[in-house]
Amino acid sequence: NDCVTACKSCESNCSKDKDAKMTRCLQLCKECIAICTASSTLMTLDSESAKEVCESCAKICDRCATECDKSTMASCKDCATACRKTAKLCKGM
Repeated sequence: NDCVTACKSCESNCSKDKDAKMTRCLQLCKECIAICTASSTLMTLDSESAKEVCESCAKICDRCATECDKSTMASCKDCATACRKTAKLCKGM
């Protein structure tokens, strides 16, 4: 859930930036929010599908972190950190 919060902050700040380079960052933040929310929900439900979704979550979080690291904005750096932490947790399931 920390990753969702960080991605939403990053998305909000990046959407204010009119730089075309931020398009990929915005897209990956949206994807990360969606998959992290789904993962969290499935884990709460003790779903047998949680592990599979978490594997996808880790991949998307890693992509988002890599993209956010390209930016100098603090919200992007915070997002990258949260995404890496979430990816590590998901890989450990």
